[in-house]
Amino acid sequence: MSDRRALAQGLLWFVVANLGLLFADGYGYILAAGGARWTAGWLFVHVALLAQLATAMLLVAGLVLALAAVPGGTRIAAVLAPVAATALQVLLYVDRGVYAHYRFHVGGLALELLWMRGGLAALHLWPDDPRVFAAGVAGVLGLEAGAFVWLNRRARLRPWPTGAVARRWALAAGLVGGLVLLEKGVYAACDLWEVRDVTRVTRLVPLYQPFTVVGFARHHLAFGPPTIVAGKTGLPHYPRAPLRFAPGAPRPNVLWIVLDSWRADTFNPENTPALWRLGERSQVFFDHVSGGNNTRYGTFSMFYGLYALAFDAFAAEARGPVLFDAARARGYRLAVYSTSRLAFSELRRTVFVAVQDAIGPVFAGPGVAAKDAEAAEAVERFALAADSRPFFAVLLLESTHAGYDFDPARARYRPYSERIGFLGPGAGVRPTPVWNRYRNAVAYADTVVGGLVDWLDAHGLLATTVVVVTGDHGEEFNEHGYWGHNGAFTPEQLRVPLVLYVPGLAPARHQDLSSHHDLPPTLLALLGTTNPPEDYSLGRSLFDAPGDPDAVACGADECAVVAGDRTLTFGVGVHDPAGIRVADAAGRPVPIGRAEAERCAVEVLGMLTRLSGFLR
Repeated sequence: MSDRRALAQGLLWFVVANLGLLFADGYGYILAAGGARWTAGWLFVHVALLAQLATAMLLVAGLVLALAAVPGGTRIAAVLAPVAATALQVLLYVDRGVYAHYRFHVGGLALELLWMRGGLAALHLWPDDPRVFAAGVAGVLGLEAGAFVWLNRRARLRPWPTGAVARRWALAAGLVGGLVLLEKGVYAACDLWEVRDVTRVTRLVPLYQPFTVVGFARHHLAFGPPTIVAGKTGLPHYPRAPLRFAPGAPRPNVLWIVLDSWRADTFNPENTPALWRLGERSQVFFDHVSGGNNTRYGTFSMFYGLYALAFDAFAAEARGPVLFDAARARGYRLAVYSTSRLAFSELRRTVFVAVQDAIGPVFAGPGVAAKDAEAAEAVERFALAADSRPFFAVLLLESTHAGYDFDPARARYRPYSERIGFLGPGAGVRPTPVWNRYRNAVAYADTVVGGLVDWLDAHGLLATTVVVVTGDHGEEFNEHGYWGHNGAFTPEQLRVPLVLYVPGLAPARHQDLSSHHDLPPTLLALLGTTNPPEDYSLGRSLFDAPGDPDAVACGADECAVVAGDRTLTFGVGVHDPAGIRVADAAGRPVPIGRAEAERCAVEVLGMLTRLSGFLR
């Protein structure tokens, strides 16, 4: 029997045995989640986990077989197979342990901690002695190598008939492919029809890649927005205690305004005169940090008061923020007006899932700027409705988003770009025409908000209305080599203005650090909630001194801790395997030593532990 044929025959049994071990270990994800048995979701997660692990082993086998087909490659393939299998077994063991404690999968932070003093203990892995852990890994490698050698010898002694090796490999590949197609098809259907018991469990599966047809159905089929039922239970432990309200507490109106992509340094008397005037009788926070560098995460953080790393968990459960629960309980009229459509928005599954009945119409203006004006007029009509109940209105303005729309007749800054297309690199070079277009859009949004505030004042409503004006995230114009947002955790992408008008409260300017996570505790206190902030938030009331010691912002696979003159960035997913990085106040990288990296890792794990309390 040839070496290649024996290797292929032995490898098949090797793959099957390892898959069994991987699945047995991976069952720990399901045990960590707990929950009811024999539900659709419980059954589906078994299929999804098995499909994921089988795919990983099949990819390893394909690489080994391809290498064995090269002249002289069988020896290298015989080494690669046990090494790759050991790596998969160890990574799964580590990832399962990390997920069981922190509710996130292994990323750059966890991989870096593996090599730090005390890192294994911090990750709650056993054994926590690095020498014992390394010996365990070596032992697994020895067993894998021994098993592979034994299976190859067995293949030589008991060879399969001619052609059987190829047929059985084809059968194995077909079974795995069929399993993957079944799992992806079930997920796509459940995602389309909002079968949340199934879609929520996929976050247990490491490196899971969902397959969705919602976009296709929306554009090519007669498929309207799915019915999303707001969740009240599930994995998120949020809030930690039922909301309580002070008897007879006042019920001020609330107007919450978000300017998309509004960066901090454009809030000034020249660019935003109307908002500056509002600030002169309000609480203004000049060192305010968004909870994310894009709309999804920035908006999540400001309404939930939780790190946006939890977005997927709350989206899977369709669990809305307690802020709107409190408004409902206090008898508020609710309305959400947005220039962009919320019908298929991910915010409809999270922030606004419990107030879908309050989402306003799609505006028909000829452009984004015109739609912003229409949305502001809709708020006026809502506020003036003949109803004795107080109102809580959310206004999301889009003219400041990329594209930067405004009324050319009111342009304050020239020359400005006629359109925004692809912009190439060149860190530190901020093209004036592009910058001017953005500032014109901000100035236009200022007139819209200013007109709305003046209208409230003229109708006697401002005296009883709390007004929040902020940005979901900032916007960068090549100051650090990035355009727009969602690129990095630079000051331009994270720092946003915050103007908080509270009737009867003396105006003040706050220079202490604050963040979007502080908004729910602040507003809930104004709505009469007596719970401590830690029952539902990771922030604090903006009226509690001192300011925040740090602020946390998140993106898709990484987060940042902003504190003083530094920003610490760390990976929490496969996107950022580099682990911990530090930048100064200007966004420039700062080299750190081993001891400092270990201290930062402990700091980050403490942050993640606070968040995991809401996810267990």
